[in-house]
Amino acid sequence: MAVFDDRASGSYQLDVVVRGPHATAGAARDTAIERDYEALRRPLRAMVQTDFPWLRDFDGLYQEAWTELLELEARGEVVQNRKALLKKIAWRRALDSSRHRRLVSVDPSGPLIADTPDDAPAPDEAVQIHLTAEALRLPRQ
Repeated sequence: MAVFDDRASGSYQLDVVVRGPHATAGAARDTAIERDYEALRRPLRAMVQTDFPWLRDFDGLYQEAWTELLELEARGEVVQNRKALLKKIAWRRALDSSRHRRLVSVDPSGPLIADTPDDAPAPDEAVQIHLTAEALRLPRQ
């Protein structure tokens, strides 16, 4: 049960909170969650960006992974290794998002392909080069 003391000062900050008998356990759990949330961000970002460099929305992916983890804990599941589970969830979410990303079509007459030089000989040029090389070869003795 929370009690808010609004002193009508124009500020709506929480002044007094009255909690039940399990307040210290809940506060310790919340502190651990906050600590892990910040501590695990960098290693998870590195893992996801290494495996999925085209992924742009890491923060959304991180939020989804944490949401799934907290839902598991709320259902009573025991999570022994929070970091490993978050990595697994984040990697699977990144894989799913990469499977559903849209392909970008390229116009064959556009500047990307038109400005790219082609150094390989055309088929008719390759035939002519082959015939000329055969004509220049000396007969074996």
